[in-house]
Amino acid sequence: MRHPNKKEMRTLIAGLRYWGGLEILRGREIVLRGREVLLIPSELRDLVLSLKPYYCGIKIGDLSSKKFHLSLEGAYLISKVSSKKKVFVNEKAEMLVLYGRDVFGNSVTDATQDIRENDEVMICNSFNEAIAIGRARVSWERMKEPRVVVENLRDRGWYTRECGTR
Repeated sequence: MRHPNKKEMRTLIAGLRYWGGLEILRGREIVLRGREVLLIPSELRDLVLSLKPYYCGIKIGDLSSKKFHLSLEGAYLISKVSSKKKVFVNEKAEMLVLYGRDVFGNSVTDATQDIRENDEVMICNSFNEAIAIGRARVSWERMKEPRVVVENLRDRGWYTRECGTR
């Protein structure tokens, strides 16, 4: 476990800014375990760094040399505080997304206006909970077209379908 260096921190901040998720850092610290980005309560920072546990905190994503990749748990946390990069779906689509399916325009109930084609987006249910991360095939203006508008990249149903073995 270690703190991110300046370059890693810039990449993390840029990634969290993209998702509108800087708010999740309030009262929390980021530590890295390899490429994994973990969020821990600020008051545990010194303890974690001195004990060097195998694992701690909530994994909010992974860090590559150039990009922060949001995890499903990170998306879930950020969805509660952000109004960026979100596509909202109806109840039927929620079930299909959790089974690994893509999002069709006729099941989109709303979308934020900052979505462009090929953006990564949070797929949210009616309770504003992120249930998946997807890639927009169209910009927000065309989200209700009768075709696949968001490709499902990873969803919360994966844990059940794959037993978490991948």
